[in-house]
Amino acid sequence: MSGPEIRLADVHTWIHRAVRGGPDVHAAAAALGVAPGRLAIYRRFVRGHVRSAVAANFGLTRAATAPAAWDALVDRYVDAHPAHHWRLDDAAAAFPAWLADVAALDAPRRALAELEWTLAEVRHDPTPWPAVPAGGWALNPTLAILQSPFALVPWAIALGRGEPAPPPPAAESLVLACRRPADEVTVFHAGHPDWLFAIKVAHDGLTVAEAAALSGQPAAAVRAALDGAVDASLLLKG
Repeated sequence: MSGPEIRLADVHTWIHRAVRGGPDVHAAAAALGVAPGRLAIYRRFVRGHVRSAVAANFGLTRAATAPAAWDALVDRYVDAHPAHHWRLDDAAAAFPAWLADVAALDAPRRALAELEWTLAEVRHDPTPWPAVPAGGWALNPTLAILQSPFALVPWAIALGRGEPAPPPPAAESLVLACRRPADEVTVFHAGHPDWLFAIKVAHDGLTVAEAAALSGQPAAAVRAALDGAVDASLLLKG
């Protein structure tokens, strides 16, 4: 430090601006009387924190984007949204909305990023597993339903397998995401009418007989829809 005339608040301000944005490292180093390299280390660390968070949460979107374009895109995001929280994933939270604001990717890739952040929220959902009465059904408390203008699920699955796949054409779709209660793994499915019906039955607390009467379906069909939703981890069964 250059001397006692520098207040602690000034030190905090300069370091904050140097590592998160604002003046270049040399200007901050000169104001603080330190070597620029000492501040540059922390600036790289903070920027790397955000880059790591984006890479960890948006791997599919990254796989769908040319490497050079992705690197430039993330650099822009880091400039716009420097790290603000100690939790790693929080540094990536603004990424989907930022993509929409700056129109940095085409619409299918922006929708894919939205799906990936939905999966991140499902992965970290703190809601405890409910007690389900014997013979009954309950909604998976981590269930999230995402409406998208594109058929994202087949594309996301292909990208997750490392297969080259073009963006899907426009087609309204629903994505159902949740954590499996058995192993806490996050899964997602394309919305299926039987599963959506089963979710409605469980949400409304209907019995099989009541759901059959209201829908005009046989009780066996209602039970099959409920069991299928349980197999997909969308519902829990007692």
